[in-house]
Amino acid sequence: MRRFSLALYFSFFVTFLFAQTEKPKPAGKIFFSSYIGTGNVKGNLSGNVSSGFQAMTGAEYKFNKHSSIAGEINFDTYGYKDAMTNYDLKGSLNTIPLSLFYKYTFGTGKWLPYLKAGGGIAMLSVPVLTQKENFTKIANSNAVVAHAHFVAGLHYKLNPQYLLFTECAWQQYGKLKLLQNQSLQVLAFRIGVSAAL
Repeated sequence: MRRFSLALYFSFFVTFLFAQTEKPKPAGKIFFSSYIGTGNVKGNLSGNVSSGFQAMTGAEYKFNKHSSIAGEINFDTYGYKDAMTNYDLKGSLNTIPLSLFYKYTFGTGKWLPYLKAGGGIAMLSVPVLTQKENFTKIANSNAVVAHAHFVAGLHYKLNPQYLLFTECAWQQYGKLKLLQNQSLQVLAFRIGVSAAL
């Protein structure tokens, strides 16, 4: 899946180099977006947290043909195991990031590369061992942390109302005691669609 995402991203970029331009879309529109993708965990937690699935829904307000702001909420899930315990602690690490972005779009044609930078807060749900009255069980513990989010992507304008896009993103979460005071770092590859209101 990761190789497919990389190949798709590269093909979109190469096609952009040869794309013909057209008149820019009028400014001041609201777009709703959604995507699906893969998240590949990097850094110190890559041995405990495996690659996972991402989904997003969000909205974007365009000030002009280049500048916009966007708000997104993600629903991401990853495989999780903890080798530091005497138990076979396995489960799912789930994250729900809420993000606010500034977005800059380049060009005015059918193919529109863009950059986004932003951040916000995220709720993480991590499997942990709990003990009560000599009984041990695995339960999920929740915590809220700050996160930063950086994105490079490419739009394809189907028509003035609909855009397809692919993007590569880096997500950096704050250090969390539930993760041995480590920071979750994710490299993501996504495809999605945007529709004008």
